[in-house]
Amino acid sequence: HIEKADKTIRGLYVTLRKEFLEHECANFKYVNREEDMGIENLRISKERMHPCHMVEKTRIFINDAIVTQATDEDTETIKEIWMDRFEDEDEVSTEFYFKYRYKKENTYVVRFKDKIISALQIVPFKVKDYEDSYFILGVSTRREYEGQGFMKLLMNHVLDIYKDKRIYLQAYHPEIYMPFGFKESHRHILYKLDKAKYCLPSNICLSQDISHLYDDYMRYTANFNHYLMRDEDYFNNYLRIRCAAFNDSVLTFKNEYGQQGYMIYNDRGKFVYISEFIYNKEYLDDILKTISVYFYKDIRIETDCMASIHGEKTDMITMMCNQEDNTPLEKRYINEIY
Repeated sequence: HIEKADKTIRGLYVTLRKEFLEHECANFKYVNREEDMGIENLRISKERMHPCHMVEKTRIFINDAIVTQATDEDTETIKEIWMDRFEDEDEVSTEFYFKYRYKKENTYVVRFKDKIISALQIVPFKVKDYEDSYFILGVSTRREYEGQGFMKLLMNHVLDIYKDKRIYLQAYHPEIYMPFGFKESHRHILYKLDKAKYCLPSNICLSQDISHLYDDYMRYTANFNHYLMRDEDYFNNYLRIRCAAFNDSVLTFKNEYGQQGYMIYNDRGKFVYISEFIYNKEYLDDILKTISVYFYKDIRIETDCMASIHGEKTDMITMMCNQEDNTPLEKRYINEIY
């Protein structure tokens, strides 16, 4: 029941156990070594004895969790959960979000045992034809509390508050959100560019002049429905800060006729990932020839469903919505995280 020894003397616990079993338990087939109390090192120690049988014990709590809006005092805790649960976030991108995007009045949390367990944000979202929409992001639950219904409690609470609103969310795991009534609303294609198809010369050059991004975006999205409505301030101020936070870069496409689009990309070591690809359809092949030569490594392009690009392709569900629309998926475009 109680076993104590000097930890600084190697082998003392093993000797104590051996002597005790030989002198006091010689006529017993089984000896109960009792529990590990949930202490990891104690569990490892007991497992090294190679027990013939182990019993799992469970602590049961009454679930008196409540959902509330976040307060100023909750920000650091929510930030910690965010950092832990979103693997593509680091300290810089997290600080960017909580400085420029996070608002406590748009944030809801689950409190349980004086502790924040889950959190999400729901923010205004202006989509063409549906300007009065909302966007749910940052849905996260502490690892040790997964699978216990906290996220379901939080989602149902928020969806009830906004029950008459059109709500979008990004579909990293679509199957999670289908039971809440969300369905696919936007789709992209991810291409692994076949560079062998784009090895001829091109009259497109790359530029760091980003003064016309708004015009390029508006010209491009004119071919689509349900795109995110960005203003000039987004491109003149916010986008630069956002790209810096995510180590993204921006290059524009130009020829003798002027600006023909732009790309936002990230060098991921073995390949370059183009996360936003805004192009003039008339010059698409020339654009692809130019970037194929510019980047010596593999290129992956996330783009709309109507792009005609040579390469291995993968369908991506990029956005889900709680309300349906009859517009064909290939005619919709949204490329937004926050």
